[in-house]
Amino acid sequence: MFLIQRVFQSCYLFLKIINGRGSYVDFEKIIDLTKPGIGKKTLIIFKTWCYKNKFSLKEAMLKTCRFPVDAMSRSSQQKLYGFIVNILKIKEKIKDLSLEEKLLYLSEKTKIKDIITEQALNDIIVVTRNPDVKSSDFFSSIALNTDTDIYSSRAEKVSLMTMHTAKGLEFPVVFIAGCEDGFIPMKKYGDEEPDIDEERRLFYVAMTRAREKLYFYICKKTQGLWKDDCKRGFSAYKRYRNKLNKT
Repeated sequence: MFLIQRVFQSCYLFLKIINGRGSYVDFEKIIDLTKPGIGKKTLIIFKTWCYKNKFSLKEAMLKTCRFPVDAMSRSSQQKLYGFIVNILKIKEKIKDLSLEEKLLYLSEKTKIKDIITEQALNDIIVVTRNPDVKSSDFFSSIALNTDTDIYSSRAEKVSLMTMHTAKGLEFPVVFIAGCEDGFIPMKKYGDEEPDIDEERRLFYVAMTRAREKLYFYICKKTQGLWKDDCKRGFSAYKRYRNKLNKT
């Protein structure tokens, strides 16, 4: 089951990036999976360049194919360029494929096949043959369910999970980290606007997981990439805490 979930998550990351909704964390995970020869130093230089220019990942990938990346050697940029071009080729190849065909193509072209047996891959393919299932919904549901699947209420330990995966669960004490303006709701670089209503619903879900105590955490001042202090205020959603107390 673990290997099957890992394959689903890998395919989901590829689909996020291909559809222009991927993050830099997703990009790093894909590099770690496919081993294209891009080192940590190259990734740091790439992300520093992107953050400095306020590029979304989608913009950064296109810019990297057209312009040199500051402070990056030619050989490193060639590897990065080749990796990005391969992703763009995959995007073009799978755009009209069925869910099963997308999975087969991704497993063949991205080394996913190397981490599972042929039988496990066949088992996954059988599941994908439902004609009513959309690829994006299918992969995302598997990826988001993983933390909940491995959660055990009997384990005496702290459980770290996203707001999505906390749905349906309850805890005596809940800590919500990152309750800062710009994080909740998440403000993204580029043209993509956050879904305010969905972000609000997720925040409410997170708050109502607590049975006894609920803590909000905020970092009032952080250090940015350029060693400058970055001051942040509390999330605009803090008013929902007051509404919760009145109910």
